[in-house]
Amino acid sequence: MELYTEGGSVCCAFNSRGSLFAVGGRDGRLTIWDFETKTIAKLLIGHVQPVTSVSWSHDSRYLMTTSTDWKLIVWDVVSAIMVHELRFEAAVLQGQLSDDG
Repeated sequence: MELYTEGGSVCCAFNSRGSLFAVGGRDGRLTIWDFETKTIAKLLIGHVQPVTSVSWSHDSRYLMTTSTDWKLIVWDVVSAIMVHELRFEAAVLQGQLSDDG
């Protein structure tokens, strides 16, 4: 599979079932691969600089991304829309979703 990101990939993560694979690119794009169909399931564009981390919710409904553009975005993977967007005062290098209430 060739990853659909210009300039290479920075980070990646499988969902809990291992059926979806999210790849954050240097160009700010997030590509979600479906390993069952071996196709691109979604292409999410919200960052303008490299994606630094990706984290899935336990049920694979949501995906959180961080970037050197100072943003953290929570995506609804099914509808491919941004649910939350937070802007920080510096590059965000790592983030992790937690299912702990």
